[in-house]
Amino acid sequence: MKNNYGIDFNLTKHLEALLVLKSVSLAAKQVGITQPAMSNSFSKIRDHFGDQILVKTKSGYELTALGVSLLPKVQNLMRDFDSTFLEKKEFDPTKDKTTFDIMVSDSAGYVFGPVFLQHLMINYPLITLNFYSMEENHALDRLDKGDISLSITSTLDAELPGRLYSKLLRLDPFSVAGCCKLYGDKPSISFKEYLEASHYVVSPKGVDSKAIDKVLQKEGYKRKVTNTLSHFSMGINSVMQTCNLITLPSSVLEEASKYGLVKVYQLPFEMPPLKHTMLWHERFHNDPAHIWLRNLLANVAKEASGTF
Repeated sequence: MKNNYGIDFNLTKHLEALLVLKSVSLAAKQVGITQPAMSNSFSKIRDHFGDQILVKTKSGYELTALGVSLLPKVQNLMRDFDSTFLEKKEFDPTKDKTTFDIMVSDSAGYVFGPVFLQHLMINYPLITLNFYSMEENHALDRLDKGDISLSITSTLDAELPGRLYSKLLRLDPFSVAGCCKLYGDKPSISFKEYLEASHYVVSPKGVDSKAIDKVLQKEGYKRKVTNTLSHFSMGINSVMQTCNLITLPSSVLEEASKYGLVKVYQLPFEMPPLKHTMLWHERFHNDPAHIWLRNLLANVAKEASGTF
């Protein structure tokens, strides 16, 4: 490749070898070319500088005054070149203080967020995760701009943007839950009881709030929905105070049941599972820090509540 100075940049490596080794044959061997090819490069270098660069003495070849002045400059140039183009950036989460911004769906944040944070606090205290509420279209615009490292979306059959990279974290079936005080001694909920009960529906961004009703309608049934709520935590707290039932991803309800907030039951009909999927843009695909982050989240997600 010729530059503005009229010399092939590839000759820089040849010049460095000649200046250091002071031998055409040794220089050729070091850079991996034939001796005639190195002689040809040496001729071009001398023509460019108008100087012999190497001169013969009683003890062998030595550098000319110009050659001596060129040696440190060429070595610095090649070090900069190697550090820019040849050295692969490494990432050590135990030493590198780094912040990652992640956009999560309501259910993914409710279940995975605390597990991720606890794992980092114990094992990687220099790493900070910031979680933000999911935007429309799986946060595609924020991913495009590089504002966030990745997004974790929760969908049923929604088609994900094809130009993003993705990894399925886990499948999450649905369960139904009610107030512990009212349902604590009840071993199960029948399909008939499910249809006769009143229901809360949670409608966060990115999840079809009518998905369950669509499944029931296909079979010719309809449930009684009294209220639509914006967040899973609101739905769980509301169920604790009323006789309504709520149908949510199993991971969310199982997490709430740990604290005696609700009584969880198997859904009395077939329902496709929710898909928790990690999405990221090509700009971060090969970055060592982001590769580490994605692998960590995928492994830690397995420790969260819910059925795989």
